[in-house]
Amino acid sequence: MTECRAGEAGVVAAAVSNPLVDWVGLDEGQESELRSAAVTPYRLDVLRRQLFGKAEHYFDPFVSPLLFFRSPGQGVPQAPSGVPSDDLEHLAYLERQDFFRQQLGLSAMSSGLSHNEGSDTDFREKPTRRKASKRYPSKSLGLRLPLFNISSDSVSPFAEQADELASELRKSFLRQAQMTDFGRKILLPDEFDDVDEDDQVERKAMLAEANGKVLLERTQSGLGVWDGSKEGVERVKNVAAWLGQKLVG
Repeated sequence: MTECRAGEAGVVAAAVSNPLVDWVGLDEGQESELRSAAVTPYRLDVLRRQLFGKAEHYFDPFVSPLLFFRSPGQGVPQAPSGVPSDDLEHLAYLERQDFFRQQLGLSAMSSGLSHNEGSDTDFREKPTRRKASKRYPSKSLGLRLPLFNISSDSVSPFAEQADELASELRKSFLRQAQMTDFGRKILLPDEFDDVDEDDQVERKAMLAEANGKVLLERTQSGLGVWDGSKEGVERVKNVAAWLGQKLVG
């Protein structure tokens, strides 16, 4: 996503299998039933807490690449009470506790509430945010995204992430194709009907070219898209051949 500067040595093609590209988005699937017993929402949540010391770490787009293309759709959650991740955070935690105790004391004096009622979470705002699209990469970055070959399995808990990644990459390629025409408005496919017929034909040709730069293969073989099975090995060979062609080209 970032090592692809136009005119310089860098990544020109990428192949990924069942990519996990949005650690933030795991929270959205907690209530959905996954068909794979191997990877459950609980296990993913445990793994996330093992990998990242703070929630803000998995809100980094270098960890969750889909965030290059859109906002997370939610604010960074507060660290769990009583579990400071370092000494500075522990001091800040103690200061917050003193503040909350003072506020609770004042509240109890004015309304007769018990000093023990409430908690620090009572004072936290939990804003709801809509996901906002980002135009990545911007023209100022001078990046040219690599070609992508994405393999995904229909039973994988990451299947929707693979679909969204492919969709965002295609939109990005389409935008970049339209940037070559100075002064021309950049449109997405659902806006093509608003232009004249000749312009539609040209833009649809650009769309077909953009879609061809991102391959998405969906299988139904369990989580092992690239595994040791005969089918899995054959898929790996096909992807390797695709990479070879793109690197030579």
